[in-house]
Amino acid sequence: MLAHGSTGSAVYGEIKRIAHTQIGVQTQCVRYQKARGHHPRLLTQILLKINVKLGGNNSAIVQGPTASILDKQTTLVLSADVCHASFAAHQPMSIVGVVWSMDKQAQRFAGAVVQHPQRMEIIENLDVIMRYALRSFYAKTGSKPQRIMYYRDGANESQVSWIRQVELTGIRRACKLIDPDYVPSITAIIARKRHHARFMLPQENCRPGTVVQDWAAPQEQSFFMLTHRALFGVSKPVHYIVLQNDAIGNDQPPTLSELQTLTYQLAYQYPIVTRPTTMPASLYYAHRLASRGRMQLNRNPIGRGTLLHLIPVHERLQNTMYFL
Repeated sequence: MLAHGSTGSAVYGEIKRIAHTQIGVQTQCVRYQKARGHHPRLLTQILLKINVKLGGNNSAIVQGPTASILDKQTTLVLSADVCHASFAAHQPMSIVGVVWSMDKQAQRFAGAVVQHPQRMEIIENLDVIMRYALRSFYAKTGSKPQRIMYYRDGANESQVSWIRQVELTGIRRACKLIDPDYVPSITAIIARKRHHARFMLPQENCRPGTVVQDWAAPQEQSFFMLTHRALFGVSKPVHYIVLQNDAIGNDQPPTLSELQTLTYQLAYQYPIVTRPTTMPASLYYAHRLASRGRMQLNRNPIGRGTLLHLIPVHERLQNTMYFL
């Protein structure tokens, strides 16, 4: 419970840093004046957070009339985001957050956070994190994923080819290092929020679940999707670009409709709210983890040229959703 006046991010950040790196306990910070105000929506959100941090589930994907990607194959959902600091920040390094599902229905997630060279968007050495993710998934489920669904946030058009060349190669390399004969199918989707496309009906916003095929680039698999209902103004869609969608052996790659359905379903999985979010929950996890990672840094900055530096988390919190 934060006392009156303890509203600065420094106090909050120090609590999180010590709890996550030194003590190894789950935390939930609440401002005294907020808790005292008896706001039902706020208290509900706090309880939802606590339940997930303690290992509970607040939502689940219900199987529809047709089997989803998660039902057809053992699938690991992977998401990554890079958060950049300002040039004047005490810790100028960029922070990478990578999360992965820990069950076959993509309800529970774990993650790793690393320091990255300043302003670098492409995640080099992703195979280091990916190997840990594959081992964690296998330890929890008892099986290797047949398909890896990779949602990548924050990349612009000029970085698409680099993500394919560097990050997808890193994922494939990690699989080979786990087992030379292990070759899962990979689907990679880039989620872009920064664009100028808007869709609306004459008298109201488009409903959640609205999908618009990308007419500007018919040669590639891409689409705009609205998964949420705007509280104010016009709903802003997310532009999804299917970077890779392969199939190994006799398997058939998921259709664009199946990818859209899964993307929409994952937008209902964010456990601390009671409505769908703008993007799949795993992308929010990756962003929150990167933000928490900056709080976990110690006060001794490392060299700017360091390529990859894991930010430690206490062993009791590993493979938990402490970052919510």
